[in-house]
Amino acid sequence: MRVYVDGACFPNPGIGGWGVVAENGIELSGSEVDVTNNQMELRAIYEALKIIPSDRINVIFSDSQYSVHCITKWYSSWVKSPKVLKKKKNIEIISACHELYKTKNVNILWIPRDTHELNMRADELSKQSVKDKHFEINGFELETDFYESLRK
Repeated sequence: MRVYVDGACFPNPGIGGWGVVAENGIELSGSEVDVTNNQMELRAIYEALKIIPSDRINVIFSDSQYSVHCITKWYSSWVKSPKVLKKKKNIEIISACHELYKTKNVNILWIPRDTHELNMRADELSKQSVKDKHFEINGFELETDFYESLRK
């Protein structure tokens, strides 16, 4: 299965959203408050890891190099040194992702932003989740140009 993920946050830190889009049509999204963009990128990967089957080859595509490297490269060395591990940001979600990652037949790969239609759909879902949560909390819609601020 191929799955595309993305996260968003406005402001950063602030209200965050994540989106997951699988090639089989599955779409998931959600939001949280008092989070960062990196946390939402990682949360999207975590949610994708939860839905992929364990009995076949899977690929998760993310436009966050930070998130991909945390799970696939850096965590294994960090965990060898509790002193180093203790200093790392987002370690709870990174650890949770890595634990699922180890149980799945999956590659997590970086792709440039907006290079695949399903990545762009995951981006839309994450941003819509931010908008929806903002409305739920504050009672008014974000300006439509808030999306542009997320691209910076």
